[in-house]
Amino acid sequence: MIGTEVKRRTRIVGEPSHFFKHRFGEIAAQSNLDPDTLSYLERLLLLPLPTIASLSENDDFYDLVEERVANYQGERFDPESSLDQEIEFSRYTNDFHFDHRLTFEDFSALPFIQGDEETLLGPDEKEAAHPTSVEVAGVLRHIISSRTDRPALVLGNRSYGAQFVVRPMEEILQEQGIKVMYPYIRSTDLDNRKVTHHGNRVFDYPTELDAEIWDYIAKNRPDIFFVDGTATNEILGLTRGPDSLKLVMNTFAALNRIAQGSKRYIGEFPEEITNLGATYGISLWTPDITDKVRFVSHNNLMDKPPISQCYDETVNRVVSEGDIRVELISSVPRQSPNSGAFYDDLYSWQFDKAKPFLTPNGYVIRAKTPDEETFVRRVNELIKPHLDRILSSE
Repeated sequence: MIGTEVKRRTRIVGEPSHFFKHRFGEIAAQSNLDPDTLSYLERLLLLPLPTIASLSENDDFYDLVEERVANYQGERFDPESSLDQEIEFSRYTNDFHFDHRLTFEDFSALPFIQGDEETLLGPDEKEAAHPTSVEVAGVLRHIISSRTDRPALVLGNRSYGAQFVVRPMEEILQEQGIKVMYPYIRSTDLDNRKVTHHGNRVFDYPTELDAEIWDYIAKNRPDIFFVDGTATNEILGLTRGPDSLKLVMNTFAALNRIAQGSKRYIGEFPEEITNLGATYGISLWTPDITDKVRFVSHNNLMDKPPISQCYDETVNRVVSEGDIRVELISSVPRQSPNSGAFYDDLYSWQFDKAKPFLTPNGYVIRAKTPDEETFVRRVNELIKPHLDRILSSE
């Protein structure tokens, strides 16, 4: 987990970064300070901003700055103090010059937050909750309306399909007697298939499912609904399925080949599954699905030649007929207002897009929430009221 606070320097002197020097020069060019004072401030890693400049020639200036920095370590940063703001903006400029280019005015206007537990979801995350709830409602309607007399099993793939599609409707599914389970199938697994003796990776190799999932399937022979979504939900006018859907398709297609007598994949599955002898009717569903669905594994596009045709594979939306139904659901319509699964790539939303904030300890770079689970819970709290309104109006 990313900490809510960056490590502070213990001294106010050090080596200036390239960007600090650049910004220092810009501000110094507009000041009236003499060269010796400017050189002194640069050694202290302090920008010659108005309050710092006005106090810099005082005999006790260094002690004053040291006292202020010590105050921040005692959680006594004053967001209303121009000196405190300028000292912290100087540190910010030196520390994070590659990723953050805020002006002093922008920096001074940063939100002031008090504790680690505070949630900092922005307007983008909040605005995306309604279109996502429409997406969830569409998947829920489809599952309930298309289930048969068989038991039903919904597999929400972690993270997106599980946390932002299935989880908001989990209670409703369970009330309908539908089993909910959460596998973890990484899209990157599609880039890491086994290698043949020719050096080409096998694109149709099955993926792994948890033993508990195989056990439930063997005992109940349920209709299976696998749910996931992707931020890239259309390519060249065709529905684009998440890589996880292709991996699950591979898995049940391999079981079909075993049922037809093939020994190729038999060691990849529990005995209780191969002994079933069942075949699987595999189909794909998404709102406004095209007749064919395209799968592109991102990393494969960078592979060295030869690149097999299957690395850019297009399949019919009905893949096979069989005894047990397997429906692979990509939750996001091609015309989604969110232009794809908005909350896809949870790690990026939670950590890579961390931003600066002001706190009692000065400025920090903070994630939107203390941890991933808090982010998921807060987003679900945004989605569910919209979902309830949609369902109550039907």
